[in-house]
Amino acid sequence: MILDDIKQKFRLPDAYEDWREYRQLLTDTVIECGNGDQSKTIAIIGAGRCNDIDLKALCRHFEIITLVDCDSDAMNEAVAKLTDDEAKRVEINSTSLTGINETDLNLYFESVLSAVRNQGYKLTYDSFEEIILSELEIFKDKLPTSYEILIKELPKRDIVLCNGVFSQLFSAISFFVRSVAGSIPDSLFTGAMQAADRLEQELKSMNNVVIPVICKALIQSANDYVIFGNECLKADPVEGAGQCIEAIRNSGRTVKEFEYLWDFNRREKVTYNMLIQVVTGEGIFPFTLFT
Repeated sequence: MILDDIKQKFRLPDAYEDWREYRQLLTDTVIECGNGDQSKTIAIIGAGRCNDIDLKALCRHFEIITLVDCDSDAMNEAVAKLTDDEAKRVEINSTSLTGINETDLNLYFESVLSAVRNQGYKLTYDSFEEIILSELEIFKDKLPTSYEILIKELPKRDIVLCNGVFSQLFSAISFFVRSVAGSIPDSLFTGAMQAADRLEQELKSMNNVVIPVICKALIQSANDYVIFGNECLKADPVEGAGQCIEAIRNSGRTVKEFEYLWDFNRREKVTYNMLIQVVTGEGIFPFTLFT
């Protein structure tokens, strides 16, 4: 499937080693939020392969660990690295925060490719833009418009961790469309990347709708704290991450903020300043940490 190919493009083979220092910082923060109470529970949103969190360490400090992601294969890979006793503490929850699942994505990819191929040499800028945008309308109808809809899909836990998720909500769509646009020769028509830019604006609008909803749902699903980690570039906010940061600041909750350095891809020399926002959850748990 096309999505499987895209996943392989996104996969960083050296992630676990490159992220060692950041993983330790993030894990220490999570454990501190648990405050030494081993009966606490935690949900890890967008868990994937858990390269950014020490799952084994969490098994020593939390009674129940719930991994939440639309990619069940990635979560199963993470659990497979645990001992049998550790794995007993871990649950897998295959949920999409956006309401868009992997089947939906593959249908979009296949529909776009089919429509482009059917046009053949008749494909124009206008028809290409129409194809990629009209197919996107299906996704818009799936977005949760209120936190009450989404919270039914989320586990109620003491601590909720959501790290590096919001910049990736629609990244597969963006990558796919840009790849298709880049394959269209200028001899057919010019400006295909401009159509891809137009789609990016639509994805940004989708982020603007869904991110505040997701943030509120995550806060409502946490008894004690929610820990958000987002790429923080003040001069040029990362799409998705910037909206989350502002949504948390406008949430009316007590928030503690600090920054960690994430050595994301040493080979490509990609490093992020991650803004960590620790937010009081639904239980309005008093802040006694990070003082």
